[in-house]
Amino acid sequence: MSDLNTNGTKMQRLGVIEIGSRATRLLVADIQDIMSLNQVKSRVMQSPIIELVGGNEQKLRHELDSLAATIRSFVEDARRESVDRAFVFGTEAIRQLAETTAFKHSDLAVLVDSVLDARTEALCSLVAGNMSMRDHKSVGGDTVVIDQGSGSMEIAIGTVGKEIHVHQYTSSPLGGTQLLQVFRESKRSMGSLRAMVETILDSLPERWPPIGRIIVMGTVSTKFAWLGIRHDRSERYDPKRVDGASISLASLLKVYSHIDSFSKQKDTEAAWAEFQDFVNPGEQGGDAGERVATGIVPLIEILKKIGKSTCHVSAFGTRHGVAAILTVAPELILSKGT
Repeated sequence: MSDLNTNGTKMQRLGVIEIGSRATRLLVADIQDIMSLNQVKSRVMQSPIIELVGGNEQKLRHELDSLAATIRSFVEDARRESVDRAFVFGTEAIRQLAETTAFKHSDLAVLVDSVLDARTEALCSLVAGNMSMRDHKSVGGDTVVIDQGSGSMEIAIGTVGKEIHVHQYTSSPLGGTQLLQVFRESKRSMGSLRAMVETILDSLPERWPPIGRIIVMGTVSTKFAWLGIRHDRSERYDPKRVDGASISLASLLKVYSHIDSFSKQKDTEAAWAEFQDFVNPGEQGGDAGERVATGIVPLIEILKKIGKSTCHVSAFGTRHGVAAILTVAPELILSKGT
């Protein structure tokens, strides 16, 4: 039995709000089936709630109230676009917060329509990643989708065609926040980070089914691809040019080697500052450079483990998959309550 039949239905305009680990995002899109999504509007608000897990209860309550206000604003924004439905969901960060007293008694808990479990999130990732391959030739074998979030890294393995099946899924504690923390604690040692990543990825299967394609979602892969696509540093990021782009293992290893050399330079801080400006020009004191540097390590190890030399980038995210599934099989999402 399939997880999802991809047959289309009537066109719908949906407003989907995703509460992520570091940001909350609004997507307004017209959708008829899982391959035809037309984005009408998007908004993003930084909300690093993953950093509050296990922290001060009073501060958590304050941030949850602030996030609830953002959600209400996004819902109103979606309704102004005449959506058929506004839908609010959470993933890893909300899964971690769902059992806290602060969350249970917050306005946010009332606003959240669904907290996706790991399997449903994997299905959404497969759907979203598949959207990026709509103009590519079909290939044999299973599809692997790697969703690099801030709170965790999700890996979904399945078949994609007229029906979508999730064969296997796993959630690894290799989110961007964890990677960055380990990296800084090791004084920016790429070797130490790589050893940690290898240890965690040892839990992945030794033998894989025939894999036709690997698709990667998240800001690490989109930023990495954009660095090779843009004409100069002043050019504004264009997700349409990144979506579906390929990244080679050789290019990842080349950048890894370049970053690894920083520790051997006389002025390490200057090298990192230059790399940061290369990744996110003009952003003072940001961490985009470090997040790209640390995020490519799991990609390198997974490509090597599967035996693939390239992967494809998806500019879509979980919210796009949720929107598509709400159109063709809403019961798969609506059954996931808080």
